[in-house]
Amino acid sequence: MRPNQNFSKEVKQRAVRMVFKHESEYKSRWQAVESICAMLPIAPSTFYAHKTRRLDPDKRSMRAKRDEQLQVEIQRVYDESDSLYGVDKVWRQLKIQHIDVARCTVERLMRNMGFTRGSSR
Repeated sequence: MRPNQNFSKEVKQRAVRMVFKHESEYKSRWQAVESICAMLPIAPSTFYAHKTRRLDPDKRSMRAKRDEQLQVEIQRVYDESDSLYGVDKVWRQLKIQHIDVARCTVERLMRNMGFTRGSSR
């Protein structure tokens, strides 16, 4: 029985960053990609797919494109509140402004953006 080879998105992204960081240590890019990917839990195709999305933002997933738009709106609402609003109030404010988004999405994006919970007065 083979071990489970399903790695999280974060592990794959870390592996891709490692390839970019260490590719100058090899004679050719192909050798770098093949050698490093063999040591890491990713296939070379994962590296090339990530590189393609990095160079051409139009090839990113719909979720990634939507997240980018929502982050702008979340940042705006958060700044307008003088950095006091937490997830619930930011989400409610977005709903008031007719921006349809799930609360869990606002929570995930605010966490990724490094926002902490709203401060007490």
